[in-house]
Amino acid sequence: MKRLPLKSVYNARELGGYYTDEGKMTQYKRFLRSDAFCSIADEDKKYLIEHGVRVVIDLRDSFETKKKPNSFENVEGVTYYNIQLRGSENLSPDPSNIDMLQGYYDMINSSANIATIFKTIAKEADNGIIAFHCTAGKDRAGLIAALLLMIAGVDKLDIMANYQVSHTYITPIIEELFKIYPNYPQHVMLSKPEWIGSIVDYINNECGGVNAYLLSKGVTEEEIKIIKDKLTKG
Repeated sequence: MKRLPLKSVYNARELGGYYTDEGKMTQYKRFLRSDAFCSIADEDKKYLIEHGVRVVIDLRDSFETKKKPNSFENVEGVTYYNIQLRGSENLSPDPSNIDMLQGYYDMINSSANIATIFKTIAKEADNGIIAFHCTAGKDRAGLIAALLLMIAGVDKLDIMANYQVSHTYITPIIEELFKIYPNYPQHVMLSKPEWIGSIVDYINNECGGVNAYLLSKGVTEEEIKIIKDKLTKG
């Protein structure tokens, strides 16, 4: 799954190396998905900059960024954006009843910032590696990664596999994550492949495919093409 050799960030991974339905392959050093960069070691920050990261898109809510600010927020040569995918200060009042898949549907259908995220990606497409992350790098980052891979034409099974390994990679920091989300049940840290598979099916079957879905949110055809080219052109 092309995980980067970082010591203080556990779920930072390339989106390169996946075959597409046009016989191409997603390119390396274009996109990274990750857990948060809020406690990143200096050596890891240096590695990412030398690796080519020039844009960081932080998908976390403001209560998360206030608790743990992003280490790339004021780094010379790196453009930082905080674009909240969930956009809610209110976590579930009854954590025991959290339905992870329903939460994904809610973000796909109701997030006010889907277009902003993808318009920002298109605007910054020529500016080195774009790294996007949430807190664990599993749910919000997982949805954006799935949409990007769908744009490229990556097979559903590969999208599911890309998503599935998050639980394994975040195992060392699960205890720390539960300090941010106290009283939440264990299943919120899982990354069941059927969850993201259901989202892929929903977008394909109910929304007319990823392009139609993004167009309906306000992303333009040209922006989608720019993103696809960044993912797939050598």
